[in-house]
Amino acid sequence: MCSKPVTPEGQTAAELRARPPPLMTANVQRRLRKVLGDAGIAGDHPHMFRRTVATVINDQASVNRAAELLGHIDPKVTIEHYRGGAAARG
Repeated sequence: MCSKPVTPEGQTAAELRARPPPLMTANVQRRLRKVLGDAGIAGDHPHMFRRTVATVINDQASVNRAAELLGHIDPKVTIEHYRGGAAARG
């Protein structure tokens, strides 16, 4: 009888390989590029979502709230980095 090696959680090596990769930055970027490419959207990158979030939050709330959610200590950083978008108007 041949036994399969298992992890402490009871998973076999084949089960572990079948799991999706961990959500590390490079893996998320790779998956996003594939999804965007499959959808025919070229030239975009993950940071575009951050810019979109900054714009929407600024439009719906304020630049202070956008700065807080984006992790900026000072709203001036938000204004400077998103100057071309609506976040700069806020």
